[in-house]
Amino acid sequence: MGNGQLGIHVLPTLLSSLLIARKARPSWFKDILVALLMLFCLVKPSITVPFMLLLAVDKNGLKPVILSIGMYIFITLSACAFQEPSSILLIKQWLIKSKITLNDSGEYANVHQWMNAVGAGNWVLPVFLVLVVLLSWWLYVYRHEDLWLLMGVTAIIAKLWTYHAPYDDILILIPFIALFRIIKLQLSLGGIAIIPTTLEVLRWFPMPLSPRPLTHQSPWVFLFKSGQALLWLLMMVFLMMDVGWQSQCSRRKVVRSRGRSQSTT
Repeated sequence: MGNGQLGIHVLPTLLSSLLIARKARPSWFKDILVALLMLFCLVKPSITVPFMLLLAVDKNGLKPVILSIGMYIFITLSACAFQEPSSILLIKQWLIKSKITLNDSGEYANVHQWMNAVGAGNWVLPVFLVLVVLLSWWLYVYRHEDLWLLMGVTAIIAKLWTYHAPYDDILILIPFIALFRIIKLQLSLGGIAIIPTTLEVLRWFPMPLSPRPLTHQSPWVFLFKSGQALLWLLMMVFLMMDVGWQSQCSRRKVVRSRGRSQSTT
């Protein structure tokens, strides 16, 4: 526990907005509700932006995304109007401070830190854009698949794509839930969920530990950080493979149903 833990408030609101957008009937009331929930989540853009991509590719989610962005811009400019520096200057100062935070942060497991470690810090922005494009493309291709799997992959990307403090590891609860759902489904079908169960157990092991290894010098700090990041990447790869497998199964069912209907006629 520490300070600045907006993720505790943002995460349930974010999940609610995505579930409502996917399951509720299309209406202006639903669009406005989802937009307001997403607007609240934009208090922490480093978490919210990847999930906005997930919402935008949904057939019922583009309007709430446009509404929330419009409201966010309006509120931002309205807040800037009451301050002495111009809006442009305030935004520039915000960007400069954000860049300083990224460069000076000692936090672990994010793309910015990894690129600085290999001397490619000047290429961070292009890499960010590539990540956004790739995630958008992948979410669009599999937009009809299980929402929890899509949210699980998006949560890991949101954790790795930029700076986060250790308490924002709460994001990993989403793929944790997605893995649990896979285990439950496979067991109900009489299968053996070896891989997801292993990832679930490995993920559970460090959760009760104190964040001290991340904030103090320790001979184990490198292993702890590297192990956490590697586990998240493995979880992401497995969830993406499961999404692809489910998509193939859905296509086969469609082909079989079409073949049966043609043979019947």
